[in-house]
Amino acid sequence: MIDFEEYQSIKALLSEPEKLADYLDYLHMQTVKQTSSKRHTLAEVKQACGILQALQGITLEQMDEAIKERGGSL
Repeated sequence: MIDFEEYQSIKALLSEPEKLADYLDYLHMQTVKQTSSKRHTLAEVKQACGILQALQGITLEQMDEAIKERGGSL
């Protein structure tokens, strides 16, 4: 038996596909976190994704050239 408020919460969750999708994503992330002890820094993630951080004073053209050198486009 579950509490009525919990029942209403579950019912609302299941009746809205967007909320359900968000909840399932959350559950998946929790599962992944439990199975993997490796954590990555933001810098590592940006590097793996090919994201460049613009330096102060860099022009848009310089940024575009750096992105093109990595096979991307601005």
